Amino acid sequence: MGLKIRLDWYDKRIELGEGKEIPYFSITGFYPDDKNDDALQFEIYIKNAEQNEVLAQITEGKSFGEVGPGELEITSEQLREIGRVLGMEFPAGLEYYIGTCVDA
Repeated sequence: MGLKIRLDWYDKRIELGEGKEIPYFSITGFYPDDKNDDALQFEIYIKNAEQNEVLAQITEGKSFGEVGPGELEITSEQLREIGRVLGMEFPAGLEYYIGTCVDA
């Protein structure tokens, strides 16, 4: 399975500053392609800045401020690490993606 990237969250970098929207991570889960069901099965928003920094290191090996727009597939090892950081277990049988988003 190759890397999948979704660019529909937003198509530009968000500049941080007073009066600007602050981006955060979302994690989404979908059935694998062989299920022929592309409906969203799981979604969580991580608005804690410290957790976003840790998740950026886990998934991209860089700081959250360096993460570009789009969505990346999460490996099973990354998912276990993310679960430990967030203190939760993810539903089994889904493919997971992490991406930046911002409140409109």
